[in-house]
Amino acid sequence: MFRIAEINFGQSANTENFQFELGGKPFEVQTFNVNFSTAYTKELIRSLRSQVDAIALTSLPVHFRAGNRTFVHPDTLEILTLPTSIPLCDGHHLREISVVSGLQNMLRKDELRIEQGVFISSGILNRDAVRFLCGRPGAKVAVGDLCTMMGIPYCPPPNWPAIAFAKLMGFYGATRDVRHFSPLNHSLLHRLGQSCLPALARPYHYVFTGPQFLSTLGHNVDYIRGKIVIFPYLPSQLRAQFESYSPEKLVDLFPEKLRVHPHMTYSVADACLRLTHGRKAVPSMQEWFDLLELGEDFRSSSRPYFYGARPSTQARFASSVGGIQKRISGETAPDFAFIVHALSKKDFARVPGFRWLEDTPKFVLDNIERLAAKGPGFVYGRIQNIVSQKTGEPISGILYSLPATPRMLREQAAEVTYKKIEKICYDAQGRGAKIIGLGAYTKVIGDQGATIHQLSPIPVTTGNSLSASATLWALKEAVRKMGFLKFKPNSKIVEGTAMVIGATGSIGSVSAKLLALAFARVVLVAPRLERLQDLQREIKIIAPECEVIVTTDANELAGKADAVVTATSAFDQKVVEVETLKPGCVVCDCSRPLDFSIQDAMKRPDVLIIESGEVVIPGPIKMNCDLGLPKNVFYACLAETAVLAMEHRYEPFTLGREIEWEKVREMYRLSRQHGVALAAIRGHSGVVSDREIELVRARARARARARVRVKG
Repeated sequence: MFRIAEINFGQSANTENFQFELGGKPFEVQTFNVNFSTAYTKELIRSLRSQVDAIALTSLPVHFRAGNRTFVHPDTLEILTLPTSIPLCDGHHLREISVVSGLQNMLRKDELRIEQGVFISSGILNRDAVRFLCGRPGAKVAVGDLCTMMGIPYCPPPNWPAIAFAKLMGFYGATRDVRHFSPLNHSLLHRLGQSCLPALARPYHYVFTGPQFLSTLGHNVDYIRGKIVIFPYLPSQLRAQFESYSPEKLVDLFPEKLRVHPHMTYSVADACLRLTHGRKAVPSMQEWFDLLELGEDFRSSSRPYFYGARPSTQARFASSVGGIQKRISGETAPDFAFIVHALSKKDFARVPGFRWLEDTPKFVLDNIERLAAKGPGFVYGRIQNIVSQKTGEPISGILYSLPATPRMLREQAAEVTYKKIEKICYDAQGRGAKIIGLGAYTKVIGDQGATIHQLSPIPVTTGNSLSASATLWALKEAVRKMGFLKFKPNSKIVEGTAMVIGATGSIGSVSAKLLALAFARVVLVAPRLERLQDLQREIKIIAPECEVIVTTDANELAGKADAVVTATSAFDQKVVEVETLKPGCVVCDCSRPLDFSIQDAMKRPDVLIIESGEVVIPGPIKMNCDLGLPKNVFYACLAETAVLAMEHRYEPFTLGREIEWEKVREMYRLSRQHGVALAAIRGHSGVVSDREIELVRARARARARARVRVKG
């Protein structure tokens, strides 16, 4: 039985355990009320994390959005890290999809005629409905926030003010329930606004509201009499009370197949679905479509809404400027965009006009590094004439750069980087890009692309599916050329040991799973033993014959590894001492910045250290910027963004910490179809030739023989 702790940020009448079955799986839920206290919320999570399988966060204010281990404080916008590795579920995406799909079904069945008017009691609490309905042709929509919360006896005219007011109010915190949104809540003006609500709602045939307005307005519910009242969620115990107010009809948009218990909420349903399907990370919107088994007709019709714009003022301005610049220059609209940043201080010299930095003293570069990190993103260059071998169609891309090294990105608050990337996303949209990819450390920040995707007007992908695929692709080719490992008799399993350092990260975890299907033994290395053990259990299910070993110290078992993959964000820290590696070992370093330096490679000429799999993109490519790679060779994460553009799949293909095998395999297949190929194996000094591999192999044999003689 799965156990779920439901933490209600407000107050719930239910404090008893309740049990039910969903999807053939049994669940038990215990509800806790925290009375809007973030401190109590964190303490509860800390005490419950080892006792339950998931935590459901109910009645979160507008700006609270649960991630894997974080949520955003609504007043300070500070990201609070929560002490748990189990799923945190707020039901936000589930509610949003349920509301939109329910309203779409009503429109199809002619049960909702938006030209007759929809009055939304709170645009703040129901921004999903505001955004969707105001985007329909002929819609007549108004919100009542001014009178219900601000105490102003005035209702904005339909549509534009509704959106504007909902966005305006969305910037303010909501740590209290709707009764306390305004300091005027006990004033005469506030009571006047409440009394005017029925008159203001009268011209509208439909009312979109929530059960919380019973406590806000008391019995002043004339605004729903004779109306069709639509709820995102209506608890069954309150239905009779609402029916007593004589509405024409009550419509509850909560999914019927999830209504398995009277106390079911969106957050609890979110937890149930993720536990049932084994999803610890926050699913993307596309993955929610799959979990809810929504048809393609809904996906296609809802895509403009779910991937639509929710811009800040600055982001909207950036988008407008980008569009104006595009029209003035007459440049062709890019199909995709990609964000890079300086991997080290030396990369600043790649920017045109800054070559003089190559000979700049270190203390000057240190100051430039700190100053540059405060600057905004900028257009770095363009890639043109990428030609798909599958379709023959040419595409182009635009590259943006953040002038910050990984060290600076790590030190500054994630919200600062989010804002910079959000502006880039809107600028890219203004220039015509339909999808944007995250490169290097920009895809590591925060929740690995999930929040950035929510902020962006166009889909976002981290590129980690093709990065993982290309890493294993390069490793396989290097191991084959070294020629030390053999297959087990009558098997496709390699008789050897693979080690993954940074195994619990996005690329590391999927690499570990795929390597477990190919190697007899796999060693998993990461700082947190609890997460390693979780990954170990997952791997034993999919590869029961593989011996899976976990350790928090790579040096402990590095001497037994025949192949090593590093996928960390360790910066200047040594993930493993190069002297401990086994002679003849193949190391694939896919960290950015690299975990192994050129000095490490020089210390061990008997070990083959290669960089992660860069790829070649098809076409007579023209590029007007320097990424530090040979012609037509690109990082795999950039190539994934280009492949999605070639495939016309403008979707968040890879997001979050957990990468699915199916997506890695699918991206590999799509890449090969469009003509993406593995680039030549590269090391610290450039391309690694077959002659160099022969020398490494000979030195490895000599060192191994010397070790045997010493032991003898």
